[in-house]
Parts: sequence; structure tokens; C-alpha cells
Amino acid sequence: MKNFERCIKTLELKKILQQVSEFACLDETKNLILNSVPITNLQMVSTKLNETDEAMAFLERGEALNLFEIKSPIKFLRQLKTGSFLNQAEILNIGLILNQVRFILNFYDNNLKFVKFLKKHFLQLSRIDTLEKSILNSIESEEFVADEASENLKLIRASIVAKKSQIKTILQNYINGPNKQYIQDDIITTKNGRYVLAVKSQFKEKVPGLLQDVSSSKATVFIEPSEVVGCCNDLKMLFAKEKAEIELILKNLSLKCAEHSNEIEQNYYAMVNFDLIFAKAKFSLQLGCSKPVIVADGTIDLLSARHPLIDKNEVVPINIKLGGSFKNLIISGPNTGGKTVALKTVGLLSLMAMCGLLIPSSGSSKISIFKNILVLIGDEQSIESSLSTFSAHMTHLAEILRAVDGKSLVLVDEICGGTDPQQGAALAVSVVENLCKLGACFAITTHYMQLKLFAQKSECVENASFEFDEHSLSPTYRLKIGFFGQSSAFQISKKIGISNEIIIRAKHLIDEKRLEFDRVIEEFGRAKLKYEKNLKIQKDKIKELDELKLKIKEKQKQIESSADDYLEKARKQANETLKLLQSQANTILNELKKLDTKIKTDENIKQALARAKSISKNSVNGLIKKFSFKNEATIEEIDEVPINLKKGDKVLIYDLDKSGIVLDGSEKNGSVLVEIGIMKLRIETKRLKLIKSAESKTNLRIGRNFASNKHRKIETTVDLRGQTAIDAIFMVDRAIDSCLLSNVSVLSIIHGKGAGILRNSVNKHLKNHKNVKSQRLGDYYEGGDGVTIVELN
Repeated sequence: MKNFERCIKTLELKKILQQVSEFACLDETKNLILNSVPITNLQMVSTKLNETDEAMAFLERGEALNLFEIKSPIKFLRQLKTGSFLNQAEILNIGLILNQVRFILNFYDNNLKFVKFLKKHFLQLSRIDTLEKSILNSIESEEFVADEASENLKLIRASIVAKKSQIKTILQNYINGPNKQYIQDDIITTKNGRYVLAVKSQFKEKVPGLLQDVSSSKATVFIEPSEVVGCCNDLKMLFAKEKAEIELILKNLSLKCAEHSNEIEQNYYAMVNFDLIFAKAKFSLQLGCSKPVIVADGTIDLLSARHPLIDKNEVVPINIKLGGSFKNLIISGPNTGGKTVALKTVGLLSLMAMCGLLIPSSGSSKISIFKNILVLIGDEQSIESSLSTFSAHMTHLAEILRAVDGKSLVLVDEICGGTDPQQGAALAVSVVENLCKLGACFAITTHYMQLKLFAQKSECVENASFEFDEHSLSPTYRLKIGFFGQSSAFQISKKIGISNEIIIRAKHLIDEKRLEFDRVIEEFGRAKLKYEKNLKIQKDKIKELDELKLKIKEKQKQIESSADDYLEKARKQANETLKLLQSQANTILNELKKLDTKIKTDENIKQALARAKSISKNSVNGLIKKFSFKNEATIEEIDEVPINLKKGDKVLIYDLDKSGIVLDGSEKNGSVLVEIGIMKLRIETKRLKLIKSAESKTNLRIGRNFASNKHRKIETTVDLRGQTAIDAIFMVDRAIDSCLLSNVSVLSIIHGKGAGILRNSVNKHLKNHKNVKSQRLGDYYEGGDGVTIVELN
């Protein structure tokens, strides 16, 4: 744990946990988040990541639990077990817990098809509706018990109101009666819990009663008139009864809570779990995180990974892989080029995943679970211990080497720096060799050429370098795997203001062979970059070809499937025709047999033949009528793709089963203006098919069988729940088109409540829709905030 404490501090995991805790509702949840530690059990990490990912999916669909703040009932429940009773604030808190449990279980019932990994948490909850109702009907707030808590309390409070009214009436008569001259203020007040009059001190003998108080100026005395003393005593007795009745109510509610104390406690802890999971999900959604693939082979493969503490508008995503079947990395490159940030990104994202947090990277990234994460990053100089930077660095490096094993991740910045370059480089190579023998996963930054050359030859280690733009003399922060980079000390020094004279002199002081070696390395780097760029272009082209082949195959399957459908329909129609023909033939034969018996003369024969012709003709006409395909495309041929549409062309809106006339053939944003009945709409050309006249037809006509408008089901509601924002907007546009074609002027859009993400996306789209006249959220009986009602033009 000591090693984790060091890396948690160095990699600033606490800052991440602080951000996550701000999304929690419960104090206990916040404490759990702030005190989170990395989990080293792979199965537990996978479970927690799956839970967080599922919760984030709810948020993306615009669904949320909407938890609210409550206090922990654990202390109260323990008091109940000792025989103590709860006050109204404590009982109300339990009622609110049960109320929230009911809402969570309703959420579960409404989203069963989306729940998988969170199911076990939902099943830990249990509704106690009777107790919830008793509490919330009895206690209005932490300070007030409702009249409906008991019939006796209701009667007592009614008596209190009546008695107060009686007292005030008596006192008001004093104020307005013949003794008005003795009264200082015509206001009824209370002193010591008794109702009194403010009397001028010189007339105190004129108002018989009990003296309850005297003003600070002695000019006013507060007298309880004799006529109300008895009433006040009665009122005091009623207050005592009220208090006793309230205590009895709280006692009974406490006993009921005690009966369900175990269930209440389990409910609370389940709510804490939900609060924790959804807090992590909200943080992940805000940061644009995704769930990594958790593996057990000690590998890390981060794609488009971003350091979460750097502004997302400024951070440069990196791709980095190391450990296991990959090689470990020796990272080189210019100062301020991103080497340290790369190490911190690998370490921090690993810690986040081990805490059950999604990480800011591509969803196909891989993270291993390590027993230790050993980090040596930053200035390790210790004034208190009288250690130099190098000594402190080596002290911590020694601790790492004592703790490291095959299940460790090691991150070291500028290994063995701060001493003689030759000795430091030799030490660095030796340390890396040792890490390879132990099988650790590691990434190390360096400027030592000996270490870069070691990595070039080693089977265990791979070079990696951050690019440096020679034209702008600035780092690009892009990590390239497979070759090492130069420190670019001369270029950087020149950019920040070191004189050209000093730089030229420094170059002369370097051995000529070393300069030539550096030039060769730079040329090698440029050649490799060019090769990788060309290789990427070729891969992209191959990928495009593969995608095109796949599309062609899918199109071919669709065509074959459509052909099979047409053949099947043709077979069915042929079979039906054959059956009907057989039936008609039998009918004709039966008629002829009947006529045969009636034939006696030539005239009868003529009549029989005429009757037979009539029967045959009627049968054939009947068949023609029954099997003629009458629809909007009966005598017309439909082109597959409309090309060069012009004004007057007849077209079919394929997905709406409606035909129309082109009013304007010029395309705008891929659409043309079409007249459909009395309506004029701009329709995308990809949704149209050209209808040709039957006169020019030379091939077999194929048309779609469309139901007439009177048989079409008119949809006035569209349900978007469970859809992404893009799919939802497409469904809304289709629904509006359908309504307009059916002369429907009002459309109900169901998007759910949740966090409001889906609702906001749809409403923003509707504001700019040319066919939308107005929009509003639904009334209570229409679905409330979960529904938007749209009035169409």
C-alpha cells in the first residue's frame, strides 16, 4: 500500500477523486470516493467498470435516478435497537429514504431491458410502502407533525384553535370597550406563554388580572386579565395534551421503524452504491471517458489517451502501448516535448481504471491490473535529508528495485540523471536489464544515447520518441514508436534566446563523429516518418477498398433478397390464381352438365352454347379484376434511381408510399421541391424514385403495392426513449413528414425525463424546423416533462 500511496500523490489521483465526489449527493458517498484506493483484483475492477459504463449509458439516453440528499440513518437505527425512540426529524429522514427507494425501483421496472450489471444493486432494495406512507402522512417537516397523524391530535388542535379564538375575542373586547383608555397598544401579545394586554402603568389597577411582565421603560405593564386566566390555563392543558399525543405518535412510528431496521439499513447502503456509481458515470460523461478492456497479461495499450487534468481543448491525445507481448518503452525526445506527461498519463489512467473509473481514451484501449505501480517522477532532491537530486533519485530507485516483480508497472522519468553522463548511462542500462529479467512492465524517459542504443538492440525494450518540428523549433507532442529522438538542445536553446555565437561554439566542442552520428539519426528519423506516412496512406486505401467490397456484397445480398421476395410473392399469386381457375373451371363444367340434360332441340343447343360463352367470359373478367394490381404505380414503371429530375416529372416518395410532381428540378442540399396533393415539400432525392409513363415501357413493370390513405394507420406519437440524439432527430423528422401527409397538426414526442439530454437535443432541433409552428412540454396528464407537444404548420 505504501507504493500506491506514493504513486497516488505523484500522479495526482486525489484531484480526480475530488472532481468525482462533486457529483455525489450523499456525504457518505463523497467520503467513499475521496478515500478510494486502487483495487488489485481483476474481476472486481471489471465489475465496477461495467457498472459505471451501464450507468453512463442511462445518462446518455437521458435517464437518471435523480437521487436527492439524505442523512445516514445508521446511528438512528442503532438507537432503536437499544429501546430509544426517534424524533420527528430522524423519522422523516427514514421516510424520505423509503420514498427514494420506491422511485429507484420504479426506475428499474421501467428500464428492465437495459439493466444487466446494476441488477444486483436493484435487487438489494425493498419497498416498505405502509411505513413510508405512515411517516410521510404524519410528519410534514422536521419541526411539524401533521394533524392527520392521529384523530386525537386533530381534535386537540381543533380545541386549541377554538380556545385561542375565545381568548382573543375577550382581549379584543377590552381593547375596543370602555377600558380602551387604559390600553397602551391595541395589539394582543404573549408573555411567559400567557396572553396579555399592554396597559399604561398608571392604570394598572384599573385592569384586574395577573401581572406577567413590565417594559424596560416601566411605562407599560403586561397584564393577563382575570377573564382569560382560566382560558389560558385550559390552553396550557391542551398544549400539554398535544405534546403527549405527538410523543405517542413518534413512539409508534419508532416501533414500526424498529421492525424494519435491517431492511432500512440495507436500503440505505444500496442507495449509497447507486450514488457512487452514478457519480462516477456523471464524471465520465462530462470528461468524455470510455470503458477500457481489462486484461491479465500485464499489457497497456492506450489509444487517443488524454491526461484528465489538462484542459481537453489543449491536451494532445497519445497512442502508447507497452508490457506483455509488447515491448517496454525507452522514451526520448526534446525537453518540454511531453515525455513526463506521457508517463503520468499511463500511470494515472491505470490508477483510475483500478478505482472503477472510466478513462479518457478510446473504448478499445487495454489496461492491466498491477499489484504495484512504482513511480519516480519529478525533482527528488531532499534538503531535510541532505540528499542531492541524484542521491534522492537513486534512493527512491533502490526502493522500486526492491519492490518490483513481474506484476508491477514501473514509470521512471530521466533515469539516473544528475550525475556523470557515462556513469549515469551505464547505471541506467543496468537497471533496465534488471527490470527485463524480473518481467516488469515499464516505461522510462532518458536523454542517454547508450540507453537508446541498448533499446535498439534489445528484444525486451523498444524505443519511442516525441516529435520535434524543425521548422517551428517546437515539440509536436506526438509519440512515435520504433525509433529514438534527439534532445534538440541546440534548437531549443536558440529559440529561447541563447546567442548564436554560444550555440556555434558548443557545436565545435562536440566530437565530429558524434555530430555525424546525430545527423544520420535525424535522417533515419525523417525517412522512417516518410515511410510510416506512406504506409498509413496505403493502409487507408486498402481499408477503403475493403469497405467498398463489403458494401457491394451487402448491396448484392439486398438485391438477391428482394428478388427472392418478388419470386415468393409471384409463386403465391400463381398458386392462388391456379386454385381460382380450377374452381371456375369446375363451375363451368357443372353448368355445362346441367345444360346437357336440358338439350332437346337445336334451339336448346344454341341457347346452351350462348350460356357457356357467357359463363366463360364472366369468369375471365372476374379473374382479371381480382388479380389486376391497382395502385399508384399501376400503369407506370418506376426507375431505381432518379437522375436529372426536371419540372413536371412524376416521382414516388419511396419511404412514405406517396407519389408527387416535381415543381423545381434544381437540387438544393441534395433535395428537390415536390407537390404531393395540396402540399409542397422539399424532399431528399435519395428518397425519390422516378415514375415513367407506361407508353415507353419495354420491360416487365414492377410496382409497389401501397395501401390507400384511408387504410394507413395515422401515427400521432413518436417514442424516442432508448435512442441516441442523432437517431431521435431522424425519427422526429420522419414523424413530422408522416403527420403533414396525413393532415395531422399535432404530434406528441416521448423522450423521457432523466438528465434532459435527449429532450434538449430534440427541442433545439424543433426550434429551427420549418414545419413546426410551436412546441411545449406536456401537461401533467400528458406525461409532464417527459413529453414534448408539437403543433405543425
